[in-house]
Amino acid sequence: MNDQAAVQKRAGLSGKVVAVTGAASGIGASLSRRFAREGACSLYPRQEN
Repeated sequence: MNDQAAVQKRAGLSGKVVAVTGAASGIGASLSRRFAREGACSLYPRQEN
């Protein structure tokens, strides 16, 4: 493993942007919480009726 890969592995998702669909419940909700704990900036698109 090179130095850059080692740094990225330690950094987790810090500084990354993720988009989660279905974040209101189920797997999407679990993933959104996990991404937040890992330091990611999350987007939760939703449909307006």
